[in-house]
Amino acid sequence: MENPGPTMTKAGKIGLFFDISILALLAVFAFRITFQAGTRGFFAFDQSIVFDGGYRVLLGQIPYRDFIIPIGPVAFWLQAVFFALLGVNYYACIFPAALFNVLAAFLAVGTIRLLFPGKKIVSYGAGFLTAAWFYPPFGILYYDQTAFFFSFLALYIILLSILKAPERPLLRTSLLALSGILVLVSFLSKQNAGLFFLPIFPLLLLAGYRRGIRGALLDCAVFFAAFCAGLLAFLAWVHTRSDLSDFITFFFKVPSQQGIWRIFNAGGIFGILHLLYTGDGPVTIRIIIAFSRLLSVFFILLYCWNIRTIGREWRRQLLAALICLYCSFYQYLFLFTTKNNPENCLPFIGLIFGIGAALATCLLADMTIKMQVLKQNIHYPGRSTLRRLAILILALFFFYSLNQGRKAYLSRKVHEVFVRPVFGEPSSIVKLRGLRWGKYTRARAHWNYTGRKEYMKSPAVTENDFASLLDYLGKKGSHFFVFPDTTILYGLLDATPPQPLLWFDEGLTYPREYDPVIDRRIVKSLEENNVDTFVLEEESFWGTEERLGHFPLLKSYIDGKFEKVKQFGIFAVHEKSELQQDPEAGEVTGE
Repeated sequence: MENPGPTMTKAGKIGLFFDISILALLAVFAFRITFQAGTRGFFAFDQSIVFDGGYRVLLGQIPYRDFIIPIGPVAFWLQAVFFALLGVNYYACIFPAALFNVLAAFLAVGTIRLLFPGKKIVSYGAGFLTAAWFYPPFGILYYDQTAFFFSFLALYIILLSILKAPERPLLRTSLLALSGILVLVSFLSKQNAGLFFLPIFPLLLLAGYRRGIRGALLDCAVFFAAFCAGLLAFLAWVHTRSDLSDFITFFFKVPSQQGIWRIFNAGGIFGILHLLYTGDGPVTIRIIIAFSRLLSVFFILLYCWNIRTIGREWRRQLLAALICLYCSFYQYLFLFTTKNNPENCLPFIGLIFGIGAALATCLLADMTIKMQVLKQNIHYPGRSTLRRLAILILALFFFYSLNQGRKAYLSRKVHEVFVRPVFGEPSSIVKLRGLRWGKYTRARAHWNYTGRKEYMKSPAVTENDFASLLDYLGKKGSHFFVFPDTTILYGLLDATPPQPLLWFDEGLTYPREYDPVIDRRIVKSLEENNVDTFVLEEESFWGTEERLGHFPLLKSYIDGKFEKVKQFGIFAVHEKSELQQDPEAGEVTGE
């Protein structure tokens, strides 16, 4: 009789080689698609934020003390690390996003394999969809996606503690504590992204407990103790190294007011319920979410119905159903409170698809489901046919959704300043290497009466104008201030950002009610940094005159002490009048 051992070993090696090959392809795809997305056009309003924040940290500036942000500093700290490693250039913004996108895709694969051992094909689908929808819609290391990533990592680690370390107390406790700290990191990257994801963790610990309810509650206590300890340590850092008052105001007070304003203006609780019910975004994505929700609810009800008789394997399916259901609502809740494009708020669509596909195959697998109340087995007629049909449908939805993700970044739908964009050769500007300037880039947009974005017929922002501005400022070597959006200029020219606001967003980086303290602080900072050049974007995404009008002291200071000397497209260069400048002291002498 032939020994089957070598045959099995060979089959195992072939399977391992195939698995490694697919995962390597996934890594290349996840990195490449993000890198391509990041190089396709530049949107000053959003993409300058992380660039300028990371550059400020690299210079030694401290958040909430030297500059004000309405979010946490995590994304800026990470960006500063990559600036230190790769230099202060646009490539250093794209590379970490591509790297983290690879890790997010692998987290999707790993999570599916934890929940559904043996379903490798489904895990590949989850990984590739995650790769297409996690970082690519934005293309750089943005704080929203950074928060999503650390929440995802925390989810994977807490599943490890539940499924892989139930009888190893030290390892389980360490994993729980690490998960709690990672959720805090997510929260300190973007408040609503981290906070809204927090409830899933105790829910999973309670649903997946094996040591009794008391043990599950102890696990929850460890998780929240780590979260609170990390938060106290961060607050201690803010108190000793930064400004606690500014942190409380701009991290908690101002963003919460903005969140309430957004909720109220979007229909309140009824608006939230409507979005959670109907969803948003591409139709195919909404169908996937709705289908996965229905399957998740079915499995949760089935589990509760048969809780006394089902085996250990069902616990994994319960955890999967809870994660799928929660993530689908989480994405829409985040979208509602962020008021962003839906394409930018679908980080877990790969995980949702993977869980939904895995649950569907569980229903059609060669097994029967015993219903305790009926005392009989339910058999599926034509199960093989149904299974093939289900696989075909899932494959169609997967490839169509993957293609939609590709279209989202190709069209730059998240960056609404591009009108039917055309991207040429990489930029000739050294520090923008890799960037393909988007032709037909418009500077400003507004809401029309139907609630849709419409582009004003403002002049296009050209690469030549931007390069000429860089050349002029670089040769002049002056201390300059740019208003309102293109703060990437500071890092590109190795200049010191001269004022405390990282970006100008009414109700978010400064209150909707006029705040004379901030207004005076900006003017004082310009004087202290001897700013002698002012760059005004005459057209900008949320309007220039409107935003400048929110700072009457700043406007009066600019109008009284600067005069226009150059024009580069939408960029008007103003220089301080000679009557206002003491050439020896370099300080303001006029009124």
